[in-house]
Parts: sequence; C-alpha cells; structure tokens
Amino acid sequence: MIIRGARKVLGEGAWPFRICIGLVYLAVFAAFWIGVQRDFHSRIGLGNWGRMVFAIGAAITELEHGGYGYVTSGVMDTVLQFAGLTSNPAILDTLGLKAPENFQNTSLINTAIQKAVEFKWNFNPNNVEEVRGAYNDDVGFIEYVKLSFRLFGYNVTSFYLTYFLLLMLSVTIFIFSFGKRTAPCGLLAVVALAHVGVFASEVFATETVADARFLSTLAIIPALHIGLFIVEGRRPSVVAVVSIGLQSGILAFVFLIRATAAWALLALFLLSAGLTITLWKENRVAAMRYFWSIGIVFSLLAAATLYVQASLHPRYQAKGELTHHVVWHAVFASLQHNPAWFTKYASKFGNAQGDELPYMAAKLYLVKHPPANPEEIYLTPDREYLRGATAETYVRKAFLELLWSDPGFVAETFLFYIPCGAYRTVWPLVTSLGRIPLQYLLVAFMVLSYLSWLFARDEAERRCFTVGLLVLTGFCFFSLLPLLAVPSSAGASDPFYLLVAAALGCSVLVLSRVIGSVRYVVRSRRFRGDSATHAAERKEDLHTRVRPWHHQIDEERARACVGRAGSLPRELRIRSLSWGPAAVVQGRKRRFAELAGQWGKSFIRMWQSCGRRSAVRHSNDSCHNACRN
Repeated sequence: MIIRGARKVLGEGAWPFRICIGLVYLAVFAAFWIGVQRDFHSRIGLGNWGRMVFAIGAAITELEHGGYGYVTSGVMDTVLQFAGLTSNPAILDTLGLKAPENFQNTSLINTAIQKAVEFKWNFNPNNVEEVRGAYNDDVGFIEYVKLSFRLFGYNVTSFYLTYFLLLMLSVTIFIFSFGKRTAPCGLLAVVALAHVGVFASEVFATETVADARFLSTLAIIPALHIGLFIVEGRRPSVVAVVSIGLQSGILAFVFLIRATAAWALLALFLLSAGLTITLWKENRVAAMRYFWSIGIVFSLLAAATLYVQASLHPRYQAKGELTHHVVWHAVFASLQHNPAWFTKYASKFGNAQGDELPYMAAKLYLVKHPPANPEEIYLTPDREYLRGATAETYVRKAFLELLWSDPGFVAETFLFYIPCGAYRTVWPLVTSLGRIPLQYLLVAFMVLSYLSWLFARDEAERRCFTVGLLVLTGFCFFSLLPLLAVPSSAGASDPFYLLVAAALGCSVLVLSRVIGSVRYVVRSRRFRGDSATHAAERKEDLHTRVRPWHHQIDEERARACVGRAGSLPRELRIRSLSWGPAAVVQGRKRRFAELAGQWGKSFIRMWQSCGRRSAVRHSNDSCHNACRN
C-alpha cells in the first residue's frame, strides 16, 4: 500500500509537475547556500574590482549627489580608493592593507561605500571635466548596482541578493507560463541543477557573482523560455504576452550589463528564421504569426538601447567614449594566443602584451596613416591616449591590415589556437565538478533518475523534453562564440553552464530509454498471454498521445497513420515533435476506464486459474469496451 501510494504521488495527476517545481526551487536555494558558504556574497572579484568600483561610484553619484548619465565623479573615485578599494600599493600601505585581501574584507567594503554616500562637496554634474565615463565598457552594470542599492541598501551583499532575485523572477515566470506540464518543468529542473554545478565548480575561483562576465548567465532561462514559445508556436494571450514581455525585459537588461549575451539574441533570431523558412517552403504562411514573441524581444531591446543613448552624459559625446564593450579590441588581443606571434610580430608592436597591444596597434596604424584632424582622434594634446570610439575604429583597421598581409597567420590563430585555448579554458572547469562531495552527486543522481522515470512513463512528454533539449544544446553552441573570440575563464560561464545542462539533459534521455526498455520487457512478459489485446491498447494509446505539429494534421489523418501499421510514418513522427501539451485524456471518464480495466484484468486472471475460459472471453470484451469508452 505504501509503494502504491508513493507511485501515485510521484507519477500520477499533477504531482509530477509539483515535484519538478519543488526540485527547481530547491536547486536555486542550494546554489544560494553554496554561494554563501563560499563567501560570494561578501567580496569583490579580483578581476572585476575596477569595473565594480566605477559602477559603485557612478551609482552613488546619481542616487545621492545629483549625477546622471552613467558617469562617476572624480571625487567619488578618490573617496573609494582612499577608503581601501584600490590595488595601488602607495595608498594601501598608508592604510595598512594589501591587495587582494582588501577586496575580501566585507566591513572595509561596506565602510567605503558608506563614506562615499555620506561625503558632501560642491558638485556640478554638467561639467564634463569633473566626471568620467565607462570608456568602452557596458554601462548596464551601473543600472544593476543602482537596482541593488535601491532594493537592499548600500552594502556589498545587495549585489548577491539582486542576482538571485532576478533568477527567481525568471524561474517563476517560466513555471507560470507553461502551466501544469511535466516536460518544460523537467527541463527547467535540469537547468537549475546545472546552475548548482556551476556554483560548486571552479568558475568562482577568484571571482564572485557580482561580475558582469557572470551576470550574462541570467539570459539563459529567459532565452530558453522564448525559444520554447517559438518552437511551440504558442498563440498570443494575456498571460503569454506578459510573460514574454517580462522575460524579454530581463534579457535586454542582461544584454546591457554584458554585450556578450548577444549570443542569446542571435540564437533566437536564427531559430525564428529557420522555422520561418521551413513554414514558407511548406506553404504554411499563416503559421508564421506565432513568431510574435521574437518581435517583443527585439522591440524591448531597441527601446532599452534608445533609453540608454538618450540618458547619456554629455561627456560620452565630448570625449568620444563608447557605452558598450569593445569587439575589435578583444579580437586583436586574441592574436597573442598564437605562439608564432612573439617571434613574428611582437617586436613590431613594441612587445606590448595584454590589453595594451590593441592600443599600440592603433597608434602604429595612425603613425603610418596620419589623420587629417588629429584633435578629433587623440584625447590629450601629447597624443598618448586615443578617444574610445576612434581607438576601436583604428584597432579594426589595424587588424584588417594584418589580415590582408598575412591571412594564414590569422586563420591559424582563430581556427586552431583559439579553439584549443577555449578547450583548455573549459576543461578544467569540467574536471572541477569531480571534486564535488559525494553526497551532492548522489542527490543529483536521484533527481535525474526521477526525471528519467517520469519521461519513461510518458512517450509524448519525452518527445517534448527532447525538443527542449535540442533548443538548449543549440544555445550551448552559440554561447561558445564569445569564448572563441577571447578564450578566458572569465568568459566561460555561459558555455560551461549550458554544457553542464545539456549533458544532464542527455543523461536523462538515456536513462529514460533504459527504464522504458526495462518496463517494456517486464510488461511483455506479464501480458504474454494477452499480446493481441495489449497491441490494440498500445495503438489506441499511441493515437491518443499524438499531438500534430502546430495542430495542422487533422484527426482523421492521425487515425489513418496510426491504424496502417501500428506505428507512425516518418512525416508524422517529425511533425509530432511539438512542444505542445500531450493530448492525454485525464478526465474522470478516463480514470474510471483505467480503473475498470485494471479490475477487469484481475478478474480475468482469477477466472483463468479456475479454468473457466468462457468467462475469460466475456470479461475481456467488457474490459476493452470500458477502456475505449
């Protein structure tokens, strides 16, 4: 009785959906707890402290001192640096501090923030010489810091809490949008479990959650939500439009925080374009109206971009600074991954390394090609520093010049050495998962086993899960694009996260196949004497579960396809891979018929043991009539 009750709770009715939701929220809480145990909530990342100090100064300048336009006051920079938020040894020695320990001191960070809030001086926010901008970096991170301060106060923990607030919001919208459906919630549980693995890995060896390079992972669940809506062809409704609008807003916000999240936008666009071409070839133009969700995504993205451009401080235009992360700068710097660079080109560029190399390349290009208006190119009269926008322009020209002169070197770099560098970056993160405690791995295995058991019981839900997993795997490949441009551990968060999620999803599919095969063998032995009846039931059940793609295949054609050979033809198998809900009748009549069928089979076995063959045939006919009704 206990076993039957447990099977009913875990596998019947709405309980699988509820348990999947519980697993999702439990995984989010587990990630939160792991982050607290590893002090992610109380420190500043070592590779992100400059960007963080600028964002803190810009946020406080706007919220407390009348500033605007994504700039920070020079006074705020001075206050934060002399309060200990710097790596300058001259300043830290006077305070008795050392880097990087100062960025892991929670009380020091909070004290520095409070000093910046309470400091008062005569400030003219319109003076372009009193402030500084992001200088070719993403200004959306300032909005993130402002949101954290407004919600949770002026402290370093607010950045950590804001991350999980946005994550919980995205997860909750996903759950409410797909209703009581096991496949999407199971896929979300796999993604949430992968999120726990990321927090337990070495991605945060020296960093923390409040890093623009990691905050791009917040785009994964909104992108998955929108991608599933596109594949499903969901009709617009109030709930659907509101949910897609909120997820699109989160996606646009993450894109402003970190421009590398553009891989999600590119993946959604190509997914929509591919389905559009497919429907166009099949002369099903009317079905393209279901792609309304991608229109909302790019509309909100355009609105957010226009808002940022309209809110900029005049300094950005006066000094020629960009409001997004530079692209050609990173592309040119990636040439250093080729070992031949140091023997072939390093001396020609003054042996510059790291981020200094692209600027040196731009300066040398300007020496070879002197500009007609140098005052609009250089930021200072001594011509030591370039304006942000012009620096990006001339770095691009220098790269194209090198590509034209030595295309083999550039091709070898980006086709061989950089993919090898990306592999060397991601693989240590994957191996770090093996150092997770055994009890955590056992819990993950139990969760995956339960999901596999659910999908082994329901073929239609497993097909829906397979389609969602294909979308997730496609996102994994697109997330590799920024890593292939700059193979560094800082930009490996998105591909590593999606790689773990795709691997867990594939393991669920494999386990569900194994469990399904075992169940089939057990049932075939149990009902060997009733094989013809079992086959008829299988046909009827298969027909009931057929959900034509976009509901374009009529009922009569589905019946004909099922009745021809007991299995679906290739065309219907492909089109039945819709994310749409499984058309399994779950009303009271269906449940009553199933109970009647089970009672009838037990009654048949009892009479067979007594040798009454006539009663067997009569009960068998009545049983299947009840099941069909």
